[in-house]
Amino acid sequence: MKRLISILAIVAATCLPMQADSYHDLVGRYLSINDMSNTAQYEKVIDNVAAMAFPNDKQAAECFSGYLTTQLTADMVEIYEPFFRRHVTEAELRELVDLYSDPKFADIQARAMAIVNNLNQSQEYMAFVGQYSEAIEQIIDGKKPRDIQIADEVSREYADAFYAYYRGSGIDEVLMSAFQGIFNNLETQLRTVINDPQPIVQELSAYTSRNMPKILMAIYSKTLTLDDLHLLTEATNRPAYKHTMAAVAEAASDPMALGVAVYRGIARWAEQRCPEYAAPINEMLKTIEKMVK
Repeated sequence: MKRLISILAIVAATCLPMQADSYHDLVGRYLSINDMSNTAQYEKVIDNVAAMAFPNDKQAAECFSGYLTTQLTADMVEIYEPFFRRHVTEAELRELVDLYSDPKFADIQARAMAIVNNLNQSQEYMAFVGQYSEAIEQIIDGKKPRDIQIADEVSREYADAFYAYYRGSGIDEVLMSAFQGIFNNLETQLRTVINDPQPIVQELSAYTSRNMPKILMAIYSKTLTLDDLHLLTEATNRPAYKHTMAAVAEAASDPMALGVAVYRGIARWAEQRCPEYAAPINEMLKTIEKMVK
């Protein structure tokens, strides 16, 4: 009996690292397929770090460019993996990786992710940003801001299909989690001048929830067909998908923490690959960590 227990213990000790590596690899494949470790969205942040800490230093720019191309993806897996482990099983991750590897679905998913990654560059979103600032001022003044209308070129059928996809996919939860930082900052600022800012913050949250899908709908309609939306919606109805979105939503709920995690990765990179730049980066990291506490 003791020998059997010893053998089982050895087998368990041997298999556990393999399982952990398997899950880790699947997270990496999932992030890669979904373009969540896209270097382009972090390139500006890294460039700003290099420019602020080492102005006009070409070698510094090359050092941190190396982080983007060599290390960022691995760091993003490290950042997201704990969130995935809390919500997603290995079988569910494998199911989604297999689904996203299908060429037809992969093409649709790639176009959908390109919309999200390039959201800040779209005319519709930039127009919304300007209107959003006005809406905040109007809500603070006790007025009701004007809602955005569904674009004329979007049919009723497409709008209904988009709303089904938007809600079923959990995109609404992820976006509202991302906006939570704005709501929290507004509440903190308002507390210095009024006793109860909660009604104002709740009104802004409701305004955001009503209008963001209309903006995305207009952008999506230029890239994805009605059939594309139906296929995406079928995928988002899977429990595996809903669990991954819960993981992503939890991660997105604290964008400052994600930013700090990326900065830590940059600091580690500097210490290992270009130590002459490590000290200033670590000082910047300390300052940022104090700001988010």
